[in-house]
Amino acid sequence: MPEEFGNPWMTNLVQPSAPEAVPWWPPAPGWYVLAGLVLIALGWLVLKVFRRWRADAYRRAALRLVRVVEQSGSTAELPALLKRTALSTYPRSDVASLSGEAWLAFLDGTLGTTDFSSGPGRPLVDLAFAAGGGSSLSEGERKELVALAKRWIKGHRRGRE
Repeated sequence: MPEEFGNPWMTNLVQPSAPEAVPWWPPAPGWYVLAGLVLIALGWLVLKVFRRWRADAYRRAALRLVRVVEQSGSTAELPALLKRTALSTYPRSDVASLSGEAWLAFLDGTLGTTDFSSGPGRPLVDLAFAAGGGSSLSEGERKELVALAKRWIKGHRRGRE
């Protein structure tokens, strides 16, 4: 008898069939947990964004009023507008009594700049009591002052966070 090639023990082996494909649905329980965590995170993010949007309503209102002041060409309303904006976010005891150099220092401190006490915001002290709507300012000075007021409204650090 001629010798056969290969291992005689493997002659009767049968190729096993492939297992059935793993179905996509229903997913494993871990996917439900992950989906729940993602939904919770999205809900938290939406809530946080909504609260921030509501908390910044005073900024949007102040910016609308600054645009009215900008279109009118008169800057006489700017000091009162900035004071009302500050009162809406900082404690009244810290803001209401401020005037003159102390008011400019407060505005500088909350924006992290010196543009109010030694820059284009300097005329704010005089505008609060000036007759004629700040007409003594040149057009360039008026634009710089309005731009600085916008920058403060958009960028000051909030007092109640």
